[in-house]
Amino acid sequence: MNKQFIVDLLVEDMRRFPAIFGMDFKEIPHGFDGTQLPGGPGTNPEGIFFPYVVRDGHGNIAVRTPSAHYSDFYKAIIRTGNPDGLEPYIDHDSGVPMVSPTFPITFNGKRIAVVGADIPLDWLVPMLKEVQIAPGTKISLLSSQGFWVVSPTPAQIMQHFHDDASRAFSKALSAHDVTIIPGFDGGSADRILVPITVDGFGTYWTLVVDLPGEAITTPVWHTIFTLVIPGIVLIVISLVLMWLIFRKLLSNPLGSLIHAVSELENRHYQARVFGIERQDELGAIARGLDAFRSSLLKAQEADLLLEGERRRNEEAQRVRHEQDERRLDDIRKVVEQIGGALSALSNGDLASELRQPLPDEFEILRTDFNRSIRELANTISGISTAAQTIRDGSETVHGGAENLAQRTEQQAAALEQTTAAISQIARSASHSEELITSAQSIGEEACHSAAASADIMRRTRDAMSRIENSSSQIVDIVSIIENIAFQTNVLALNASIEAARAGDAGRGFAVVADEVRTLAQRCTEAAKSVSALVGKTSDEIHIGAECVHETEHALATISGLVTTMGERLTTIVRNAREQAVSLKEVNSAIGVMDRTTQQNAGIADEARSASRSLSNETHSMLHLILRFSLPATSAATY
Repeated sequence: MNKQFIVDLLVEDMRRFPAIFGMDFKEIPHGFDGTQLPGGPGTNPEGIFFPYVVRDGHGNIAVRTPSAHYSDFYKAIIRTGNPDGLEPYIDHDSGVPMVSPTFPITFNGKRIAVVGADIPLDWLVPMLKEVQIAPGTKISLLSSQGFWVVSPTPAQIMQHFHDDASRAFSKALSAHDVTIIPGFDGGSADRILVPITVDGFGTYWTLVVDLPGEAITTPVWHTIFTLVIPGIVLIVISLVLMWLIFRKLLSNPLGSLIHAVSELENRHYQARVFGIERQDELGAIARGLDAFRSSLLKAQEADLLLEGERRRNEEAQRVRHEQDERRLDDIRKVVEQIGGALSALSNGDLASELRQPLPDEFEILRTDFNRSIRELANTISGISTAAQTIRDGSETVHGGAENLAQRTEQQAAALEQTTAAISQIARSASHSEELITSAQSIGEEACHSAAASADIMRRTRDAMSRIENSSSQIVDIVSIIENIAFQTNVLALNASIEAARAGDAGRGFAVVADEVRTLAQRCTEAAKSVSALVGKTSDEIHIGAECVHETEHALATISGLVTTMGERLTTIVRNAREQAVSLKEVNSAIGVMDRTTQQNAGIADEARSASRSLSNETHSMLHLILRFSLPATSAATY
């Protein structure tokens, strides 16, 4: 049986029963065949086998696979194994009251799925209308939860019933028994409640019949006049006839049967029973009693046969008892001889064989015992030799274990010292790493300072260049001033010459010209002094510019060296860190070796103890072997 077979079976049931609206089969996860893969027949996208075969409005049958949803209703059926689903509901699509009876599917003692059907209830209305009880009778149907499934009033369908103040209707429903509520509907009718149950579901529906009062009283009085009075006369006549028949048919036969029972009680099994030819109940009783009599007669005959058999068995038992006595005497002798041999064997005497012959049936026991003694002697001799070999080997193993334990302890001590030294080196490397890191930071700061100094020197060099250019301009200006002073001096000289020519009239002008010449000479001298100072300053500035350039070059060299030093320090830090990691790994490896060595030391110590214990046990075993007294051949081997 596979999933496609289940789907085909549901479709076939839908075709056979046109009144069913839909059928479904829902498994638990992995419940049907242990798989949960989407895409198979009747399997939803979650991989759950959930085919839902439904009939549409045109009567066409389609197979759907809804999404998995495990409701409390479903879980209760799987948990309890009880069917459920007889409570009606209004279908969302058709608007018709329906029930969905659902049953669990059990395989190998495990509930793996449920199967259910959606059954409309619209067929109940015409069926109940065809029931003819009495004129004016109204028939309704209530669900187990008290909802009207069928009602003469359509508005009441799937509505809960309403009770009066006395709650007689509710009490009658709760009783689940046929109940008549008189005086219902203002006293004009009697309400009859008939519970209906479906096997296995444990739920009750109630058939409600509202019967008019005259539908009951009129037929009753008619029945009284037409049937009761003639019936009384017939009852009297029947009683007389019954008494006569009882006396004829029962009293006499029963007396005969009682007499037959008395005969059986007195062990008189030969008399036959009266009435075995009758074909009524008394005849059946008589035949049964006669069969019982025959059985008792056969049992009596069997008892006689058993008595003779018992006597023959007693004679046979007496003969067997005498034979058993003789056999017990032989066994007693055998036990005494074997007991003596076993006693000697318990004292370690392996030469205690049975020399005297035994009865024929026990001779094989003597042979087996003697062979076992010889085999045991050979075995003890072999064990003794093996014990000596084991003793020698255990002493050798003990010496090796002692030596191994000492070397292991020395190795453990050396590893412990190595671990301490590696730990000290690791701490020193870590400290060196910190110092180198600090030096790297200082070098980086020096590099930054050198770069800043180079920038300052570059700006100083630019300023010196600008000052040098300004000095050149000042020299040019002083040169112009010298030319102007020279021209002024020439002009003053010409003016003096012209004033001398003029005589007294040009004497004042000559004085002015003389002063102008004097000023021109002073300006010339001052210009020469300034020119000399500016030239000297220009030379100094040029020298300073060259010094600044050399300083800048030196700072660049220093910056490069500091950068190189920082790179070297970075490499040193990286190598120091790698060495620290390597030292940690070496320290960890040495720690593992230390633990392994400690374990080896423990194992060596255990081996030493075990070898010592083995040597002691070997000595004990040899001491036990010495308790045995071996035959001459085995003793020679020992």
